[in-house]
Parts: sequence; structure tokens; C-alpha cells
Amino acid sequence: MEEKHLKTNIAQYALIISNKKMLVLWPNGENEPLWVLPGGRLNEDDENYEKALKREAMEEIGQDIEVVEPFYVDMYHVHGKKHRYAVFFLCNLKNKEIKLSKDHHKCEWLNYDDLMKFVEKYPERARAGIILVKRLKERKLL
Repeated sequence: MEEKHLKTNIAQYALIISNKKMLVLWPNGENEPLWVLPGGRLNEDDENYEKALKREAMEEIGQDIEVVEPFYVDMYHVHGKKHRYAVFFLCNLKNKEIKLSKDHHKCEWLNYDDLMKFVEKYPERARAGIILVKRLKERKLL
């Protein structure tokens, strides 16, 4: 029997936490009821994951970040797209002045309860977010 390998893309996201609140972005568009994290897919020409994540953060929040350590890995299906293999990294901001990209209409620092309020409304879409937020709470980061 011939194996059918999963087609997927690879992404990385920045978990930026301060005072038990996480930085989240709100994307433009009516079909985007959930917050997202700074980051995104790796490009073919990205030198490595750290430079790719720093590039994405600069594009989305106008900030240089320090990538501290990997925190969580997941694979999930993005509606209408390929599967996504995602690595979530704990990161620090170099400074607090956020300059949002044109793809997002606002950013917020949300605590555990506020984060869960949104992801629990869409459990099939937000499974990775629910697990991630709960793990951050268990580690007392939120």
C-alpha cells in the first residue's frame, strides 16, 4: 500500500506575556472573530525559525523580539487551507511601543479569563488556542 504523506505548512508564533497578560492581535475581516498571535508561516527563503519569527513580529507589530524558548507544539487544520504544524515560542518585546500592520485593527493585552472567553465560543476552530492558554495558566504565566 502506498503511503500518503500529510501536506502541511510550518508556522511559528510569539507568546508575549507581561503581568500575566498575553499580547493578542485582532485581524481585519468579518470572518475573524478570534484573536491571533504575532507570527506566521515560514517562507522558503527564511534562514531559520528565529529569524522568521522576528521577521513576522516586525511585520505585524513593528517590534524586535527576543525569542526565549519553545513552549508548545501543535498540528491543526486551518479551514480552507493545508494542515499547519505550529511552534509557539515564549518571547520578550524589546520595547512596548506596538505599531500594528494593516492586517490587524487592534491589539490587546488579555488575561486568562478574557482569552478563554473568546476561544471557548469556537472550540472546533480554537482547539490549539484553548490548550495553549490552559498550559500558560498551569505554568502560572497567565
